[in-house]
Amino acid sequence: MSVSFAKNKLAFAALGFIAFVVVAIFVLWQESDTDELDDVDEVEIKDDVSGVHRRSAKVDSDANDGVIRGTVVDSLGQHVRGFVTLSFRLPPGGNSSVPLPETMEFPLGPQGGFESPALGYSLVHLSVTPDSGAILERHFLKLKGRDLNVGELVVESGGVLAGEIRDQDGVVISGALVTVGPRGRRLGRGGVGVFFVGLDEEASREGTTNQNGQFSVTGVRSGKVALIATAAGYRPFGMDGIVVANGATQTVDIEMTRSHSLTVQVADLATGDPIADAKISLSPIDYQAGDQILQAFNQTVSTTDDQGKLRFQQLSTRRFRLRADAEGYYFRSDIIVKKGDESAHVFLEKSGEVLGRVYDADTGKSLGNRVITTDYSSSRSRGKKFAILDAHSAAVHFNASEDIGLYGLVGGQHADVRLQIESPGYVSGRIEIEELASGERRRADIPMTREVRVSGKVLSHDYKPLANA
Repeated sequence: MSVSFAKNKLAFAALGFIAFVVVAIFVLWQESDTDELDDVDEVEIKDDVSGVHRRSAKVDSDANDGVIRGTVVDSLGQHVRGFVTLSFRLPPGGNSSVPLPETMEFPLGPQGGFESPALGYSLVHLSVTPDSGAILERHFLKLKGRDLNVGELVVESGGVLAGEIRDQDGVVISGALVTVGPRGRRLGRGGVGVFFVGLDEEASREGTTNQNGQFSVTGVRSGKVALIATAAGYRPFGMDGIVVANGATQTVDIEMTRSHSLTVQVADLATGDPIADAKISLSPIDYQAGDQILQAFNQTVSTTDDQGKLRFQQLSTRRFRLRADAEGYYFRSDIIVKKGDESAHVFLEKSGEVLGRVYDADTGKSLGNRVITTDYSSSRSRGKKFAILDAHSAAVHFNASEDIGLYGLVGGQHADVRLQIESPGYVSGRIEIEELASGERRRADIPMTREVRVSGKVLSHDYKPLANA
């Protein structure tokens, strides 16, 4: 029995030793792999490469040597004319005292070749824009002290997107600009979703409709692309999810709608005086297919002129949501602009304001070195909250004699607000400011009570002093 137990014990010990050796070999191999980054000539990557985070910190990237070179040909093996754009950034964890250029751009040589100036360690985004053909993009890792030869890059001849553009009455539209390419930057819209706004300018191609309303855009990169068409007097048109194959022609027919203008007039509700520098935002309510790639689809913010007017152009026959904001004024609710409306009048109410002084409740002395924050605003508050002014700003705004204890609230809308006040040596306090009427200026001074300190002795039941109580 004891012999069997001893054998098992030896077996377990042997297995443990073997496991330890395997782990040690694996760790040493990992370290060796980490330290031999100099042996890597080039690494083609996407947004990230396993190991780049881990390795980049161990590479001396201060050496500004080594070039990037290559050759560009088309799918038939012919040399390509055009230009190359290089963008640079340090890999995650990389550290270099040699500043990297943001971008470089230079033409391809007569034989389709290119060579960059000397560069250090960086992640490289390479983009080839040929005179004819589709845009080519690649990502590389450029090491210190090494040339990076990307070899022969092949650009597609690209596909063709053709079609015809007419208006809602079937009339052909000549001179319309058609832009085709991958979708552009992402933009989030609360409650609606995430959309791609516009097109990637570097990878896009353009064409113009002829007198028959026909267009043909060549050199379009294969895959899914989007289209934006613009023409004077018409609402911008967007189409997404178009599939173009390399060397093939895809056709689409487009119907554009006539646009109209909208003039917005902003005035004071009480006096009728125009309000200059009011910010007006206009966003469509009735969404249509393709809107998510149009800049015009997203909320447009503009400012009224000295007469309180603002004119929007190239609007479609849709419903729009209009909002206004002006300093010192309060906007009650959104305005819905109906389809085809040519004008809209917006009346703003003056916002309520508060001027006050923070002072010692016993001596009446004004208190500085205090902090006032909006602690609470009722659900009746709409839009932005009150802005808190310091002593100097409050004196200027309210045309009052400057007092270090002054404070002011401006930009307030019909709401209940609670202020919390903190000042060294005083008990923190709060004050309720009830709903303000339109244009009301209210005075609200805030007394502060000093903190009270209590001293004495702590005794036991037999009147002996207690330490550390």
